[in-house]
Amino acid sequence: MVNEYTAEKGLEILEYLRLNENLSEKEIQDYLSRWDFVFRRRMSPLETAREIYTNLPLTHGDGNGGAIDAAKKRAEEFDRKVKEAGLDFMLKTA
Repeated sequence: MVNEYTAEKGLEILEYLRLNENLSEKEIQDYLSRWDFVFRRRMSPLETAREIYTNLPLTHGDGNGGAIDAAKKRAEEFDRKVKEAGLDFMLKTA
């Protein structure tokens, strides 16, 4: 089976949800580089995007001990934006 959900398509999920606006270039590159590995486990583009996006603070935090809280906030933000956009419904019917 060919993966039609490339890392670039995964990044489009964040762009659609307007979650990419505050990401650093390094975070974006990390997001792209992790896509294939995480997608093989998740097999869902939405779940893959959520997992990578919410875990970026854990690897790119500033070392002030707030990375876990930042990851939790990103998870909540992602879930809220997905619900507001109806993206979960759109993916289920695609």
